[in-house]
Amino acid sequence: MSNINHKSEAPRPKTDWERKARALVRSEMVVRDISYEELSRRLRLIGVEETPSNLRTKINRGAFKAAFLLQFMRALDIKALEPRYDGL
Repeated sequence: MSNINHKSEAPRPKTDWERKARALVRSEMVVRDISYEELSRRLRLIGVEETPSNLRTKINRGAFKAAFLLQFMRALDIKALEPRYDGL
């Protein structure tokens, strides 16, 4: 008999803060017309290796670290973030 742990982890629901984080990052990408491929390229220029697929997952999850947000801001030359929607 196999000793494999079959622990299933259901995806946890997004919190309001995770939804707001996702919306904030996505809105900055849309305003600047930045694709995940372009974001990956720009992050690479500052020494951060992230594939477009990993970025899509990370951003859609909305539960990224503050360090990633700072890297995102540097890669897109964002000096300050201002929410572009009423939800924040």
